[in-house]
Amino acid sequence: MTMTEEKLKFLGLGTVVEVEDLIALKDIKYFVVVARAIGRNNDDSTLLRYMLAPHPFGDVPDQKENILRITASQIKKVIHEGYTDELDEKLLTDLESAMRGSVAQTPPSTKTEKSTSNNSEEEQKKAEELAQEQEKKAVEEEKIKIQEMLKKDPFYRFRKMKEAEANDRTN
Repeated sequence: MTMTEEKLKFLGLGTVVEVEDLIALKDIKYFVVVARAIGRNNDDSTLLRYMLAPHPFGDVPDQKENILRITASQIKKVIHEGYTDELDEKLLTDLESAMRGSVAQTPPSTKTEKSTSNNSEEEQKKAEELAQEQEKKAVEEEKIKIQEMLKKDPFYRFRKMKEAEANDRTN
């Protein structure tokens, strides 16, 4: 294990960062860490990966195209660090153990193919899996929110339907 690998530490959820210049998203200066993952680099070192939502919007449906999936090396500056504790360290340790375990359990022929394959494909796949998990979680949270609102206001769903119809007419 290298010296840098020993000191790996996730940025806390809610951390606000500035990323390397992005021509496509020039109007958005800051992003908020909304999810974390790890991966392997070509030299077999651990990569810290983040899913970022644009500030001040967050991870909302009309900002989906502005959600970024990056590695720690693409972070230009940390503006505000989110809360972390021993659970974050445990999460990173557990993710690394799981990743090492899955690599160890891979048949030898697959290991060779994996090490010679393009790492960006692996990163893309992991990012897509992370995005799918986040989307499922968001859908579940939305369902719970609607159920809670219906308990408080039985006409909530009716009002939302009318708002959607009005929006459809204006678009």
